[in-house]
Amino acid sequence: MGEMMRRLKYVRGLEYAADVGYVEFLSRVNRVEEEARRSGSWAAPHPWLNLFVSARDIADFDRAVLKGMLADGVDGPMLIYPMLKSKWDPNTSVALPEGEVFYLVALLRFCPGGGGAAVEELILHRVTIITRIGPFLVHCRALSCEGGTVGSWGQSIIAVVEDNDGHHPPDSGHCGDEDHDKGQ
Repeated sequence: MGEMMRRLKYVRGLEYAADVGYVEFLSRVNRVEEEARRSGSWAAPHPWLNLFVSARDIADFDRAVLKGMLADGVDGPMLIYPMLKSKWDPNTSVALPEGEVFYLVALLRFCPGGGGAAVEELILHRVTIITRIGPFLVHCRALSCEGGTVGSWGQSIIAVVEDNDGHHPPDSGHCGDEDHDKGQ
């Protein structure tokens, strides 16, 4: 593994490796979903927080957010993927950070209490994370359930807080609940 890693270009100290088979790697989020369904936490609100972080800012983001604010974990899967801007369709509506290399940081958090105050705490923490990344950017636009947009499209990080309506039960406290047909 060390020989393979030496040839790659990445920020040293940010690497994480786990020796898993191909099918296990592909099934990693599915396993988390199955566990959440068994425990009942899948039926509770579990908002995604998706961030695009520029390669220039990923080390600072790691230090401040991942090793700082989220040092105790996220109570769900955390996925981080390097991406190349040139591989994206330029006609897409998504706004990407400047630079060829950027990272998708996706956090799926489960609500341990199942609702109420625990949901409010998750939402507040999500807003705190978005606020905390402010030093990494000129401006940030956050699309969230909590209301509208903030600022304008950033140069370094574009934060998108999105709801996964297809996986939330009606009346679960997620944006888009008003769109659910209450009769179903």
